[in-house]
Amino acid sequence: VMKEYAHFTSPIRRYADLSIHRILTDYVSRKGADKLKKKYGEFSVKAAAQATKTELSAVAAERSCEDFYAAEYMKKHIGEEFDGIISGVIGSGLFVELPNTVEGKIDVRSLSENYFEVRNGIALYDGVAGTMYTIGDKVRVKCINANVNLGQIDFELIKVYEDASNGDKAE
Repeated sequence: VMKEYAHFTSPIRRYADLSIHRILTDYVSRKGADKLKKKYGEFSVKAAAQATKTELSAVAAERSCEDFYAAEYMKKHIGEEFDGIISGVIGSGLFVELPNTVEGKIDVRSLSENYFEVRNGIALYDGVAGTMYTIGDKVRVKCINANVNLGQIDFELIKVYEDASNGDKAE
């Protein structure tokens, strides 16, 4: 029985599978950890870095692909209104996720001409109007644009639903 065990299941990890199998085969046949460190020390570091780089690239490609499909879907719904939840905030706007997992952005310039400040990475605050938009707020949005080439969906804020736990919200 081996004390250590490694298992990879993702097809994207085949190089990692081959690498670990090579090391384990040598370990079982030679029974010498010192020799393995010498032989595979540098190789394992490079192999791990390559596997990580490849996996991150695959994840980015998958996300981009999902964004393109979402934009293609929303092209047919431009002008329609939807209920959603604020899923992210950045200085340039709000991200809203719909129940069908489509996510779009509300440009901060469409909210007000005032200066907005991101607070604690979870809220966008308009100090002049005293309005705060927080991750988790329920909102109604209108789809105003869907750019398939960029995988981007633009929303316009229609209203923020008042939630007793968050206090008064802007409409």
